[in-house]
Amino acid sequence: MRSRLAVAVAAAVLATTVVTVTPASAQDFAAERAARAAALDVGHFSIGVRDRLTAQGTITWAPQTGIPFDSVYQYVSGDGPGTPGDYHVSTIVAYAKIAHAYGYLPVLSYFRMDGDAWGPASVPARCTGACTSGDSAKRNLDHLEDPGFMYYYFDGLISAFKALNAQYGGPMLMHFEPDLSGYAQMLVNDRTRCGTDCVPTVTAESPAAVLAAVALSGQADVKDFPDTLQGFYLAVLHLRDLYAPRVSLAYHVSDWATADVYRKTSPDDKTNDIGQSHVAVDAAALADRVASFAAQDGASTDPSLSLPGVATSRYDLLFNDVLDHDAAYAELRGGNPDYWWDTENIDLPNFAHWEAYIQRITSDTGLKAIVWQVPEGNTVYLTENDTTGHYQDNRVQYFFDHIPELAAAGLVGVIFGNGTAGSSATLDLQNDGVTNGSPTCTTRGSHSHTLLCTSRVSTVPDDDGGYLRDRAAAYFAAPYSLP
Repeated sequence: MRSRLAVAVAAAVLATTVVTVTPASAQDFAAERAARAAALDVGHFSIGVRDRLTAQGTITWAPQTGIPFDSVYQYVSGDGPGTPGDYHVSTIVAYAKIAHAYGYLPVLSYFRMDGDAWGPASVPARCTGACTSGDSAKRNLDHLEDPGFMYYYFDGLISAFKALNAQYGGPMLMHFEPDLSGYAQMLVNDRTRCGTDCVPTVTAESPAAVLAAVALSGQADVKDFPDTLQGFYLAVLHLRDLYAPRVSLAYHVSDWATADVYRKTSPDDKTNDIGQSHVAVDAAALADRVASFAAQDGASTDPSLSLPGVATSRYDLLFNDVLDHDAAYAELRGGNPDYWWDTENIDLPNFAHWEAYIQRITSDTGLKAIVWQVPEGNTVYLTENDTTGHYQDNRVQYFFDHIPELAAAGLVGVIFGNGTAGSSATLDLQNDGVTNGSPTCTTRGSHSHTLLCTSRVSTVPDDDGGYLRDRAAAYFAAPYSLP
């Protein structure tokens, strides 16, 4: 009997063109995948944190804590893929080396599709006007379809893979293009905005319905892949297989990929967004849709759930993010209180509802997941007085208190980090040293509206008061074993 995901993928692929791609190298994909899996397996539920490479070639925070974090991550982003010879390759290699030397798995969030500048000045910019002024979803898809942009995009990725293989050669995890697949899935269901970025004849909710300049980019290594989002994700696997088989690749699944955020009828309409919805949306049904989309892009342990005739390896892990800034930051600076999740798991949104969503995706795809870029605010330390750099949240507390629950949902780790300037952080990003403000209280984050007031005195300069430092140190004294 075919799995529910196999049936969903087969239905989506029916409308696509079957192509045959001959890999340029007869890699033993199973052996390489096993080697990468061994490098990722730390034997316990892993805990990582965002940390930065300084100009002096050091990592700024994790080593001085003495805590044996499993991983550290840094963003690789900027204005497009860069100009020839300027692909951030030196930073990528340096970060991998120094993180590995400290005993951490280096994780890089490769986030290059959203930039606005690329290539030499002679390459014209296709993405202009409204596309460059805040509509990130449309901007990403416009870039993806632009042959000039994509030529240098692939050039930069190939250079990074080659350099990692030749100059580093150790284990690392590349978290590939956060948000891109979510943007694409959201827009393929909104043809009024997707416009020329979507294939008019493919109506299925499929990455084959999204145009991408893959063969059209002119890069020889990907000349046989179809010019669709599906072809793009499979081409990335092909390049990894050719040039950096030790690099693990993580595919990003978003909580809002199925949300009708641009067609909502009111600001309170958060339907089909697990992270914000106040109504009882069907977590399993939404997860099945996201998992089907991911599987067609190569994010599944079943190679039959991809494009027929295409021989590549598979993505190694899934990444998911719950929010890129603290809940109090969203409430006080953005006017949106909907990111406070109910720790009692009664009101929506809540942690159990999100876990059901993730569990279904990991079950459908056969891949484990890491929740990444988790906001670092807390409701414990006096430092967290809801000012810049010191906003409150409840996710760090809940996650450390419920690790077996997270593991049961198919998660194998959490990586903490602030994704928005002004959010709480483990580092002293505000350069204000040890701070202890007045008690700051909230009733958000629980069905019973329990009043929580900060009270603990900080003795370290961490912008979160030291809460993550405390919990991680206690956790690694007795980490939670995974089978």
